[in-house]
Amino acid sequence: MQVFFRLLSGYLAQLVPFAVLCAFPFRKNWRFSRKKTALLTAALILGTAVFFAISGVFFSSVFPHDYALFYKVNGMFLFCLLPCFFWYLYAIKAVWQKKLFVFSFALTSALLAVSICNFFSNNFFTYELQNYLPYEGPVIFLIAIIYPGVAVSLCLLLHYFYMPVEKEMNQKETGYLAFLSLFLFLILFFAFMQINVFTLIDGRPDALILYFTVYFTIFLLYGVMFKMYALAHAQHMAQEKYLRLQYQNTIRDEQYRRICDSIDHSRKQRHDLRHHLLMLQGLWESGETAKARDYLTRYLDDAGSLQIKTFCSNPIINMLVSHYSSLAAERGITLTAHISVPDVLSVQDTDLSVLIGNLLENALDAADRAPEEHRFIELNMLCRGKMIVITVDNGFDGMVRKEGSRYLSAKPDHHGLGLQILTEIAEKYGGGAEFTHDDQTFHSSIMLREN
Repeated sequence: MQVFFRLLSGYLAQLVPFAVLCAFPFRKNWRFSRKKTALLTAALILGTAVFFAISGVFFSSVFPHDYALFYKVNGMFLFCLLPCFFWYLYAIKAVWQKKLFVFSFALTSALLAVSICNFFSNNFFTYELQNYLPYEGPVIFLIAIIYPGVAVSLCLLLHYFYMPVEKEMNQKETGYLAFLSLFLFLILFFAFMQINVFTLIDGRPDALILYFTVYFTIFLLYGVMFKMYALAHAQHMAQEKYLRLQYQNTIRDEQYRRICDSIDHSRKQRHDLRHHLLMLQGLWESGETAKARDYLTRYLDDAGSLQIKTFCSNPIINMLVSHYSSLAAERGITLTAHISVPDVLSVQDTDLSVLIGNLLENALDAADRAPEEHRFIELNMLCRGKMIVITVDNGFDGMVRKEGSRYLSAKPDHHGLGLQILTEIAEKYGGGAEFTHDDQTFHSSIMLREN
């Protein structure tokens, strides 16, 4: 019975700290509720611990007490870890690259803990193996102190260096990190665990220091990599923010130019109106009524093609939609708009102009590349209660570029920044943005909350 409880307690003392380390970065990504996951995990660990202890007692009663027995029992320990590993893969909802990194990181941490335990047991305690079973002598005592200490220290490393940046890492970057971590573990395992390291460095303090310096360097390397990625990500975000502001300013400058052009055109029309009236008066007085009628018809046609159409009573929205309607007509694209909004909205004019301008600019560029039967844009904008709903459906050529769920621009050297800006403006006003597509139609939906 004493052997059973020693194996049971040793298994738990060795496994639990690193189970916590494996789960720590995913504490908000459980497949089940936190309570249910904790109960199922505890039951699994306790069940495998009992199975391991019973197996160890059985092996001790069947096989001779030599090093072969020691290795058989340790092999059973690894076998009992398999269901825990599969439960780890299933119970946590995360990409496999992230789970692989954390698991290989925990394995490397376990090697460090084993090395520290071996160092203290070989150099500070004198005992002999009696039953050739694990956890004899002071080993359980050392495991109970060293394993939690190592696990807690590395949880802090993950908390302060890895977790602040892991949400920003894409699958490819996480995959590189995972394979690097696995590679480092395999190097340590085959270089140090397959030979009797402490026999080779016995009585050589310089070799012992070098041995533990390797471990320290590896975990220091992790910290440096996480910090470098954090700095690189901060630089990337600053650059992206600059590009976003530059993009918004470009749109606003373009809209300001259009307003100025519209004002100048109105002034020019008023200035030219006097000359047209004089021309009509001359033709009328000379009796050339047919020429006067033709001249007036041409003038009205030209004036009608240049005037701003009325889609709604909101001046910003109406100016933008009218402008893009004219551009669409010039390119042979059918633009239809159904707008029902108040004259004044709580949305800032700058945000509203960027929002509408961006949506219609993207739709116009996409529809311009579409085949003849899909050269259309449909804009719907209405208010329902406290919500403003904007939808734009447009034809396109059926070709899309995506990175995960994120749409990328079809233009060269563009990365879908406009769609990010639309999403940020929508979220700024307590709403959201959604972009989807089917065969040859792209759908954009924006919701904003009115204050």
